[in-house]
Amino acid sequence: ALLWDNREVSLEVSGGWHDAGDYGRYVTAGACALAHILYGYILFPKAFENQNLNIPESGSSLPDILAECRYELDWLLKMQAEDGGVYHKATTAHHAPFVMPEDDIAQMYVLPVSSVATADFAAVCALASRVYRDFDGDYADRLIRAAEKSYEWLENNPECEVFMNPPGCETGGYGERFDNDNRFWAAAELYSVTGNEKYHADLESQLERGFPLAELGYASIGGLGALAYVTGGKGKAELSERFRKSFYDEAERLKAIADSCGYGAAMEDRDYCWGSNMVLLKHGMIFAIMDRLYSEKAYRRYAQAQADVLFGVNAMGISYVTGIGGYRCNYPHLRPAYADGIDECIPGMVSGGPNRTPADSEAKRIIKAGTPPMKCFADNVGCYSLNEITIYWNSPAVFLLAYLSL
Repeated sequence: ALLWDNREVSLEVSGGWHDAGDYGRYVTAGACALAHILYGYILFPKAFENQNLNIPESGSSLPDILAECRYELDWLLKMQAEDGGVYHKATTAHHAPFVMPEDDIAQMYVLPVSSVATADFAAVCALASRVYRDFDGDYADRLIRAAEKSYEWLENNPECEVFMNPPGCETGGYGERFDNDNRFWAAAELYSVTGNEKYHADLESQLERGFPLAELGYASIGGLGALAYVTGGKGKAELSERFRKSFYDEAERLKAIADSCGYGAAMEDRDYCWGSNMVLLKHGMIFAIMDRLYSEKAYRRYAQAQADVLFGVNAMGISYVTGIGGYRCNYPHLRPAYADGIDECIPGMVSGGPNRTPADSEAKRIIKAGTPPMKCFADNVGCYSLNEITIYWNSPAVFLLAYLSL
């Protein structure tokens, strides 16, 4: 791939996960998806024992789920610049047509460094070092060194380096105006691994900026920092209690919403946005966290209800997971699913779900004004604002289902 800002420089950035319906690879999206899965492993390890995912790495010393995560982590490590900054994404200049990935032969570019990508990279590499330490000490050391190097870049660049697509690049932006929650997450993860008090001072400083402490990504990510702190076994009791209360308050808010919905969905009208199933599943994660970390057993049935909504207990009567259920999504906005010439869709993918403000022309044509939010959906390959897939919509499903499997 060529460096966007200097076409004389070529970087080797093979590997990693395609993000969504396109073939782009984005650091912030990958870090969020990895965090959901890795925390699922930390909190519910028995769910992943003796699991055979039928991947090339199956049968190795690593649990399959961690072998799969390492495939993305190895790519992330390639996206770190020499000074510790992390390139925002690796994509072509434009989205590919609906072809198989091997037929997407347009020039690949590596786009400029951003502070959000750098902070998310530092956070997830530190988190991963916790997990992989039990299996591969050298790899864990490499991850924590990479995290510390990127954190040094953040220290040297205290202002938010906002990413915006440069002229000529039209792939996903994943731009954010603020990076305080991302820096907080990075500091919390590094503190949980190293115990270095400078990270604790930094996370307390970032907390003063104010951001939600029970949001689990992809854009608002402070809850992952709170989760790092309360699972890390270090720090101040009063701060742990503050984070616990943030999860508790959110769980109680969501519980009241679920109780008012005939389907048990902890979803307000505003939650039926682009990628509403991610919101649904993150709310399920909150209930699971309250049960697992704080033995609040009453929340389990609410967590189960969010999964039930995903798999068909909803106003559409449809399973939003490909390959599962009698009436299920089968035509997602996903290039290989369309181009592979196979009628039955690749199984196991979470559709974006109902969106009361459809953003693409096909969805606007299909969804009539006044349609109830939970019914603003169509299983149509053209409806990317309803029926796309992405890695960080699947990852909270992994977390929630790991919890419910025990």
